[in-house]
Amino acid sequence: MNEFKPTPPSSQLIIDEHGNVFFWVADGKKRFLGTLRGRDFHCQRDPARHVHRKTNSYGFNHELIKGCPFERLIIHLPDGTRIWITRQEILKCGIFLQFKAQGFERQLFVKLKYFRPYDESLASQVYPDSPSGVVSKTVHETA
Repeated sequence: MNEFKPTPPSSQLIIDEHGNVFFWVADGKKRFLGTLRGRDFHCQRDPARHVHRKTNSYGFNHELIKGCPFERLIIHLPDGTRIWITRQEILKCGIFLQFKAQGFERQLFVKLKYFRPYDESLASQVYPDSPSGVVSKTVHETA
């Protein structure tokens, strides 16, 4: 009996009704990337596992950076601290590294020196082009 696998949407990114962002990977499964809250994208990283040692950088899915509607990317670290960077800074400072042999998608890597400590006052910042600070997003059904 053939096992049913859902067909990925035309975009490899899926944003559900809760703001959770997933990426369809080659084997037909989806991988959780993080959560979209207003204009901020939140994700978790463990430096022991996720820092690319040769470049001292974090990698981010290229589809996420170019296709997800956010202005700031906020990383939650295991010790409870947070660091952040803007999407524009990622596009400006990021370098492409691709690890096809290990099954990773195209990624932009950003050196740790470009991230700043997150300050709670940033949470209430309203973006000038969006009075409520909320951005509309396309919601895809997740199977």
